[in-house]
Amino acid sequence: GESDNLLVMRTVSKMGLAGLRLGLLAGPGAWLAEFDKVRLPYNINVLTQVSADFALENIGVLEAQTAQITADRETLWQALAAMPGVAPFPSRANFILFRVEADADADTVFTSLKAKGVLIKNLTPAGGPLAGCLRVTVGRPEENSAFLQALHSAIA
Repeated sequence: GESDNLLVMRTVSKMGLAGLRLGLLAGPGAWLAEFDKVRLPYNINVLTQVSADFALENIGVLEAQTAQITADRETLWQALAAMPGVAPFPSRANFILFRVEADADADTVFTSLKAKGVLIKNLTPAGGPLAGCLRVTVGRPEENSAFLQALHSAIA
């Protein structure tokens, strides 16, 4: 038929459960039988099974958290975009990559933030297109506000 060669793979990583290393593969039985030949006999441990069960039983909570993080990310992105000397890149993850375009370079800004107890990722050492870039994880609103205040003073 039309889907004899169609395999669908999914992971729970996008549910905030990347550490579980759990996914699924669906498709025609003949294909799955071939994959089964190379699959380890006990490829999902008990902790992963219990954690996945818990997550699926509480999917509404995970969806609400995802919606909140998405809204907080948008608020944080807008604040970064409005800040002189900062150029955020679009993001669909739980972090925002931004380039420091102020007089202060990214290393100086990173050091200033760290001295204020604000820890983010400095990607400048990676070089290339990431030179001058920092990455901040979307936090709770009060954490995001503290970050923005510290960043504003660091680039001023």
